[in-house]
Amino acid sequence: MAGIIGVLCSNERDLKRAASKRKKEYIEESIQHEQVETYKRKGWEVVRRNKTKTRMRKRKPQDELFEDRLWMIFYNLGFLHMNRDKDVKLQVEPYPKKIDVLAKDEDNIFVVECKSSTSEGPINARGALEEYAGKRDDIQKAIEAEWGRGCGRINIIVAISSQEKREPDEKYVRAKKDKNILLWSKKEIKYIENLIRQVGFSAKYQLYSVIFADRKQKGLRITLPAIKGKIGPHLFYTFLISAKQLLKYAYVHHRHLTGIVETSKVYQRMLRNVKLKEIAKFLDDGGYFPNSIIVNFTKQLQWDKKETHEDVAMGIITLPEYFGSAWIIDGQHRLYGAARADTDVLVPVLAFENLKELEQANLFVEINVKQTSVEKYLLWDLYSDIYQNSTDEKQKFLYQVAETGKNMEVSGPLKGCIDIPSISANRPVKLSFTTVCETIHKYSPWKHLKHPTDETKTPENAARLINSYFKVLKSLWIKDWAKGNDGVLLTNNGFGVFMMLFQDIVNHIAYKQEILLQEQKAKQFEELLRKTYLTPLIEYLKTDKNMQYQIKKQTGRGPQNESAAFLDLQIHEFVSDFSPTRLDQVPEIPSSEEPPAISTIEEKTRLAEAHLRKFILEKLKANYGSDKWWKQGLPGAVKKKCDERWMAEVTRKPVLRKEKDTNERKFDFLDFGKLVEVVIYGDNWNHIFMSVFVNKDSFNRRINDIAALRNPSTHIRKIDDQDVVDGIGGLLWLSHCIGDSDLNPYA
Repeated sequence: MAGIIGVLCSNERDLKRAASKRKKEYIEESIQHEQVETYKRKGWEVVRRNKTKTRMRKRKPQDELFEDRLWMIFYNLGFLHMNRDKDVKLQVEPYPKKIDVLAKDEDNIFVVECKSSTSEGPINARGALEEYAGKRDDIQKAIEAEWGRGCGRINIIVAISSQEKREPDEKYVRAKKDKNILLWSKKEIKYIENLIRQVGFSAKYQLYSVIFADRKQKGLRITLPAIKGKIGPHLFYTFLISAKQLLKYAYVHHRHLTGIVETSKVYQRMLRNVKLKEIAKFLDDGGYFPNSIIVNFTKQLQWDKKETHEDVAMGIITLPEYFGSAWIIDGQHRLYGAARADTDVLVPVLAFENLKELEQANLFVEINVKQTSVEKYLLWDLYSDIYQNSTDEKQKFLYQVAETGKNMEVSGPLKGCIDIPSISANRPVKLSFTTVCETIHKYSPWKHLKHPTDETKTPENAARLINSYFKVLKSLWIKDWAKGNDGVLLTNNGFGVFMMLFQDIVNHIAYKQEILLQEQKAKQFEELLRKTYLTPLIEYLKTDKNMQYQIKKQTGRGPQNESAAFLDLQIHEFVSDFSPTRLDQVPEIPSSEEPPAISTIEEKTRLAEAHLRKFILEKLKANYGSDKWWKQGLPGAVKKKCDERWMAEVTRKPVLRKEKDTNERKFDFLDFGKLVEVVIYGDNWNHIFMSVFVNKDSFNRRINDIAALRNPSTHIRKIDDQDVVDGIGGLLWLSHCIGDSDLNPYA
């Protein structure tokens, strides 16, 4: 008798047919009209009534749905040999053993038993685990009777529908590691499905790197022609390999991932599904990648030198026989996108061997910061991975800041409000993870937030103190908090301002009563925040609409710093010895009870361009000199435009040919748009204007706000008109930046 009883699928067509039934939640049948009532009594419902028959459906039982869910996982992982029927059995003594899922690829075979329950508690899987451990040899014989000796490594999975596992069951699995027995809970199953959605069938090899960590796989031993050389202190190898082959070795994390949940989260952080699809289409349309994928092999490479030419050797390289033995330092999207393509392309690889974790992390950040191939918000998400074990002080700080932000997202008043790439969720409030981390990084009183005795607890301690602060803010201004991103407290700009304020308050508390920062004094700390610092501040802020507007709308650290300084001043009125250095930067921000007249706004707007032009010219001359500012400080296109305008003016007024300092006269032709180009041109921004205007986007937006009021006839003159409000904010901002009170609409 054959070792496997039941129908198996061994081609793509049969698998698709089976999958079309398995992925449905309902069983459907077409019956005679007179049978409808009978079916209804058995739990069926009408889908549609046709001319001769009625289409009925019934939801599959829970255990069948769970089995189908597991079957679809292996189908979506790309297994080509699977059971079609639900009653497949293995011929073992003393009677055939029913199997829920049977799946085989070129290297591995999975035997899956599913155990489901409506109970929320952990399912007891001990009986199933012990039975499979006892029948392990019989199962292998049954499978080899069907597929032959050496058909692949046999792995047994007991899948349970409960979210958690029982600790005794997990201990048993660890003790029986040599039996290749695995226990998957609903949580792990969900994350495997997430991983499949993220990277497609290539998720299989990421699972293998976890399941078969440090275990050899004979089929992975391949040899390739390669070149060996040296970059700095490091040896490297370069070779060509099929993208789908390289995928078997690849993983996207510099540390070994020990669990399915952790693996899925890391891949969600690292890879964007949309980008992978775009790359796959690009390659299927005939595209190719000329630049190398950079990897670090954590297992030994074998090198067979054939010949040497100066400092370069040519030979044959043998890749290690381990899944997940090559960390992708650069080229993650290229590789996983290529793996999704129908066309299997060759990719160039630059491979290092056994780089230390710190070297890997440094190389990853260096490449991705310089090339901006990983977005800034993703880097903050990744810092808590790549710098977790770093001994470098700067890297440890980045790790702790990132972890602090993540702790705040899962506990305290900001739970569910911080938009972290690796934590997928629909949030009614979205604070940028980059804003949160960069603000904490730059403006938190870190020396007072660190855990006093255990550095590993610093992120938790820092999050506790920041959470306490925002907890009090929330309780004092519940109405604003409920507005979310439409309020003041839960905006990205507001977070920046209030964290600057947090820095000043905590420094003051640490100076006077440092003991209150300890965890056991949490209640006293919150009460002090409430009574002494935040109650008078929030009561004031509730009444000043203009200040609310400034906090919500002003981007960039400069304007936010001014807002924080003004709020510090309100606290100072109640706490006389509260005198942070930020108080020296308090701007003159007036109340909004009487907004400036339209005529005043229009007058200031007309002045703004000339005053800004004069300011920029003075800065250019101071930096480049009175004889070089024109040549070095202006873009070529701007100079050309000025020359054209000047020639037109000279043609109209020939007497201007006698004018001296012609370049300054030409500069007078620059409007707001051209002045913006000058400010951000070349080194002008970094060396001259960044210290003045702080943020390019904020500068450009504010100038546009002012420019929008240059032609009053095009605007409806109501005091709540958005153009007028934005123009007032722009004039106020510009007057503060360049120190020109003539532009202040309230002056």
